[in-house]
Amino acid sequence: MTALPIAVAVRHIGGDNVLAINARELHAYLDSGQEFSAWIRARIQQYGFAERVDFEVFDRSIKNPKGGRPSRDYMVSLDMAKELAMVEKTVQGRVARRYFIDCEKELRDRMVKETAMTLLLLEAPREWKLRFEPPFYKALSRMSGLSYEGHSCGTPPLFGKITDEWVYQVVMPPEILEEMRERRTGSQKLHQWLTEGGLQKVEAQIVAVTALANSSPNYQDFAARCSQSFEKPGQIRLVYPLQSAA
Repeated sequence: MTALPIAVAVRHIGGDNVLAINARELHAYLDSGQEFSAWIRARIQQYGFAERVDFEVFDRSIKNPKGGRPSRDYMVSLDMAKELAMVEKTVQGRVARRYFIDCEKELRDRMVKETAMTLLLLEAPREWKLRFEPPFYKALSRMSGLSYEGHSCGTPPLFGKITDEWVYQVVMPPEILEEMRERRTGSQKLHQWLTEGGLQKVEAQIVAVTALANSSPNYQDFAARCSQSFEKPGQIRLVYPLQSAA
């Protein structure tokens, strides 16, 4: 996103906290050639913008050099700013509108990520508890033909690959999974950083993967079934033809 000399921030308009800008900064960028106060008043009247709904008015902190009443500034919502930019019908107007749309998307993505962090991740790891139980590994062993003699004896590397690819990568957004890996230290397991809600998602996925492993004759068939059944967040879905279990 190309930054413009227009600050976008959360401001109080009409009793709500909304993304907003100072209209004077937009006016300066648009370089309309019209004096600011006349420009903003004309736009408000022409397009029906409402005070305390679309904008708030306040006196400038900078004194009017000509004396008299202080100049007035307008804090306008981002929706109003997009319309102000669009009606200019200039290159600057189109660029400004695109910039405001990108700012909205960036903030929305950040809020989604922060919300996901709160809902899924703990501030500190919980005590270790067995989450991937023997039925899961026995199903993987039967499907792959690899030996499993109890978790204390270790598990084949393929089982770890399956756990990462078809459990964690399916139920966790990429940025959350990356954060989990960064937080993990020593012998900690990823699931120790999950909230109860996060654990429920993982445990449900373990059940689903176990069922597919039990119904697959080999790893190739299992991988194809997983690819068709599960879509990983943030990734293009790849579907491979299923192989018959017969």
